[in-house]
Amino acid sequence: MKKIGLLDACVQNFKKLMLIMKLSMLILVLSIATASAKTSYSQNTKFTLNLENVTVKELFDKIEKSSEFIFVYYDNIIDLNKEVSVKAENETVEEILESVFKSSENTYKVFDRQIVIAKKESSEADLAALLAEQQQKKLLKGKVTDEKGVALPGVSVVVKGTTVGITTDTDGNFNLSVPNDAKILVFSFVGMQTQEHPVGIKSTFKIVLTEQTTGLSEVVAIGYGTRTKKDITTAISTISTESINKSVSMSSELAMQGRMTGVQVASGGGNPMSRPTIRIRGVNTWGVSTPLYIVDGVPVTEFGAGIEGQEDARAADVRGPLNIMSMIDPNDIESISVLKDASAAAVYGVRAANGVVLITTKKGRGDRPVVEFSTRLGIQNITQKTDVMNTQQYTKYLNQVMASDPTIAMNTDNVGLFDATNSKYLGNSPTYNWQDAIKRPDAMLKDYSVRVSGGTAKTDYFVSVGTTKNEGAFRYNYLDRLSGSFKVNTQVNNWLKLGTNFRITSGKGMDFSPNLVNAGLYPAWQKIYDPNGLYGYASTVVGRKADGSYSTEKLYGNGTRVNELGNTMANDQTYKSMRNMGNIYVEIEPVKHLKIRGQM
Repeated sequence: MKKIGLLDACVQNFKKLMLIMKLSMLILVLSIATASAKTSYSQNTKFTLNLENVTVKELFDKIEKSSEFIFVYYDNIIDLNKEVSVKAENETVEEILESVFKSSENTYKVFDRQIVIAKKESSEADLAALLAEQQQKKLLKGKVTDEKGVALPGVSVVVKGTTVGITTDTDGNFNLSVPNDAKILVFSFVGMQTQEHPVGIKSTFKIVLTEQTTGLSEVVAIGYGTRTKKDITTAISTISTESINKSVSMSSELAMQGRMTGVQVASGGGNPMSRPTIRIRGVNTWGVSTPLYIVDGVPVTEFGAGIEGQEDARAADVRGPLNIMSMIDPNDIESISVLKDASAAAVYGVRAANGVVLITTKKGRGDRPVVEFSTRLGIQNITQKTDVMNTQQYTKYLNQVMASDPTIAMNTDNVGLFDATNSKYLGNSPTYNWQDAIKRPDAMLKDYSVRVSGGTAKTDYFVSVGTTKNEGAFRYNYLDRLSGSFKVNTQVNNWLKLGTNFRITSGKGMDFSPNLVNAGLYPAWQKIYDPNGLYGYASTVVGRKADGSYSTEKLYGNGTRVNELGNTMANDQTYKSMRNMGNIYVEIEPVKHLKIRGQM
């Protein structure tokens, strides 16, 4: 064993002490160097600015673009639209912000390259918490241009599935702080195709948006043929089969509702036989407003359509209540175009003074037969209801009115009806709900359609058969339709083309359009049904007496009203219509691009 003396022990302890001092000095130097590195960027970065009446947001953007600084703040604690003027000559960011926030309620704190903006009363802990939250995000930068390299200002840049987003500036640049878990950025701009780009580990993006030309290439019927949208200069609105299929109405006119500028379409109500009201740029000088309908080039001849449309009782008597447009199965329609200006008159004459509705039906495509089956089911209910008094409430109210003014004379038809001592007293009668009586709850719409189409290189064909049963929202009101059509086109040779188009429709319906307001005016004690009455409905007058005489005395007082339900059953209001339309055409092309067409 080796012995260690007192001197040796002191030497060893001294060496340990020196080692600890060296390590402490190294840690201190490293800490000072780190602190210096954190503050040196903000102290060494100088700015020269000369900005007059710019917003705080524009100032922040200017500083961020010309440095590595990033501003961190909540939008609700600072007025970014406040205008400031900054004149700085080789100044630090602290000096600039000190002058900007000198007279405001905001303050700032610089953490390396991040500048936290907060309220002046905010504590150091609040600033640190805001910075910690910001450090959980990442900054994405980039530029958006078109295919020619031109910068696109105003492009929307949004994190998919969130409301986190920004728009590009005048140079097409963007700076967006996003959560660390952001997956996809969505870039969208009017007239350009929307693009989605994964974030991944990227922090810089260079986006090139391409033009969206699909709408401009869409084919539109224009009265004397078809054109693409980009070649049209007249006022035309159009909807395609996709929009038409979204409508569940028997009439294709309602598919235009709310989808065409300058075209007002008002529904005819719950009656499937009613005609929607169509106004194209208002009503003309003569008070006529109904447009002209053209189906596959064939004008729909009907008294009341186009300039003939003097909308009075005579027109209604001649053409009946059946809406002719409900005779065309919406499943067969390819597109609907509306000609709204004077160019329509150049093709169809004075009949087009109120505008033209062009309906183009489908045709066969492809080299093999295609069979389609579609069905639609729906229900409709009238939820509107007017609150009225019941029998007891009305009787009490009327007696109070009579008692308040003894000079009021009782109507002769009401004598005894509200006197509790009289045998005719109606105050104890049950209350009858006429509003519910005229409604049909859960009125059904059933539509079935089968279509077969196809063709070859020179011939195409389209055949369809459909049936529809539409119950009205009012009792007894309905419309049934059975329709069929076929269309054939064939290119005989290079200069000759033939075709035919035929459509036949059978319709049957009952017209019953009561008024809900009038239904609320029926006396609460007036009976609706009577097993001994005609068709099971209650009479409204005494009628035939035992002695053979006939009395028109009202059974329910002066307010007795005609029993609309019984009146409808006693009168045959069923309408039937058989309609067919079609054409045969020959088209020749003697020279290229010159086509001559004749049809019958």
